[in-house]
Amino acid sequence: MLGFRFVLCRGGLRATTSTARSKRAPLRRDTIRALYFSSERSMPQQPLSRVRPTARVLDSPQAFERRPELTTLLGVAIGTWAEVEARMIGILSAFLGGSSDVATAMVQVPRSASLQFDMIRAAGKARLKDPELELFEAIMNIADRIGTKKRNPLVHDIWGWSDELPDALLRIEVSAAIEVMLNIERTLEERANLPIQEAFNHPSLKFNPDRVWVYRKQDFQEIIEEMNKLRLYITAMHHFRPGSVTRDSISQLLNTEHLLQDELARVRLARTTNQ
Repeated sequence: MLGFRFVLCRGGLRATTSTARSKRAPLRRDTIRALYFSSERSMPQQPLSRVRPTARVLDSPQAFERRPELTTLLGVAIGTWAEVEARMIGILSAFLGGSSDVATAMVQVPRSASLQFDMIRAAGKARLKDPELELFEAIMNIADRIGTKKRNPLVHDIWGWSDELPDALLRIEVSAAIEVMLNIERTLEERANLPIQEAFNHPSLKFNPDRVWVYRKQDFQEIIEEMNKLRLYITAMHHFRPGSVTRDSISQLLNTEHLLQDELARVRLARTTNQ
């Protein structure tokens, strides 16, 4: 079992030995209110309908050539998440007594990332006790949220661009692209007497602007920053041990991490309301 222990103190995180008794500080009323009514710190990417709904969208891998700086950031985000997954396998390896080969084999069997995370979460719940479990649950919640809302769309949807938005890459939901594809043959048959270019101007062959998402430089940078924070938290779980020379400094660092502290508070609130 991982031999480190965390204790929440006035909303913060304090390290103790694994034999120390943890004491829960009650959640303050303002903390509970903030958790219920606050949204995520950064604004999500905006749909094209809110940015420029009439913009002409082109879907093609040429988007990456036309927006090289943003394409680099997209690649950094995807590569950073691969690092996150590798470190999560390291956590599973620790739960299994250091068997990295077994841990790697286990998570490579399911093709779904959510199933892989469910496996790691189940292993953690079986091996950890509070407050280690509390911290682990917070980290897994953050990983689930970033993976589902931030990473998965980057790799599962398609990309395009618009000359009217020279500073943006456009993520087109697969369902929106398929809808246009299915409309092409029917529309061309109905408008066979028209020039091909005019036929393609039919509204049914335009992407639904509610399902096209605008990504600018800041959007990618914020995603990468969140992923890097997650990497930090996972590293803390790997290396925060009794007697570690970095133990106190890591504890102080995590106390300043609002993303982690907010999620720890959510975990505790959920447990309180479920009792």
